Amino acid sequence: MGTGIESESGEGMGMVKEQEEAAAARALLSQYRAAKQFEENAGLRRERARVIEQLKQFQVHLHAQRSKPAPVHQHKRAKQ
Repeated sequence: MGTGIESESGEGMGMVKEQEEAAAARALLSQYRAAKQFEENAGLRRERARVIEQLKQFQVHLHAQRSKPAPVHQHKRAKQ
């Protein structure tokens, strides 16, 4: 038969195990959140690169439009 000390130490071990499991769960959740944040940031970086490329292409388009000589509009004479 136990003296009661074993009973108390068993309960203490249960608390330690619960604390360890809670700490492990917090660490796992933290790692999950960090991974999700990394994934989201990678997506944002890709989106940023895509938008920058579109802007560059638009700037090239504008430059090409400005470089073209302005069209000369000739007014047609009204029929007499």
